[in-house]
Amino acid sequence: TPSASEVIAAAEEYLGATTGDNRHHEIIDGYNTYYPKSYTMTYGDPWCDAFLSWIFIKLNCVSLLGGVSASVEEHIAYFKNRGIWLGLDNVTPQAGDIICFDWNDDAYIFDHIGLVKSVEGTTITTVEGNHGDPGQVANGSYQTDDINIYGYARPEYGSGGGSGDSTYEDTGSYYQTLDYIMQEFVNNEDIGGMLWC
Repeated sequence: TPSASEVIAAAEEYLGATTGDNRHHEIIDGYNTYYPKSYTMTYGDPWCDAFLSWIFIKLNCVSLLGGVSASVEEHIAYFKNRGIWLGLDNVTPQAGDIICFDWNDDAYIFDHIGLVKSVEGTTITTVEGNHGDPGQVANGSYQTDDINIYGYARPEYGSGGGSGDSTYEDTGSYYQTLDYIMQEFVNNEDIGGMLWC
């Protein structure tokens, strides 16, 4: 199973990839090869979560995330189902954590996702897909008390090397998670609210 540093290094290999270029197409095409997933990406879609998913697909360790997604809401549900969701309260972020953002502070529609590269004091440095305009794979910088940070997930990384998910099988959590998400939207009367990031 890959280590956190190996996942970060794999993500940083794509730094500078920009919406519409060949490396962006590689990310989207790679994401689309994986099954199961709830959505097939186009080159025009927002792609922060597809990028995160692609890194774990490429390293053959999707089980660390609980599944792939192009939706932050869906991925948070996966994280909770996998038991790796930490939330925000009393969490000290660390390299390799997944960081989730809620720009509008609406508490149930989440807007962006990235990978924590490092934490120095109160400064978090990330690697993110679809960062900026035009969207790129780029490093972001945030303070730990940034009000837009919704929470963190912490995959159960290994010590490096190994064979990844060679024995991983989906157990149906994919479909259970979709049911959970749709019920959340029904409860919030916001069926159209899913944002593909």
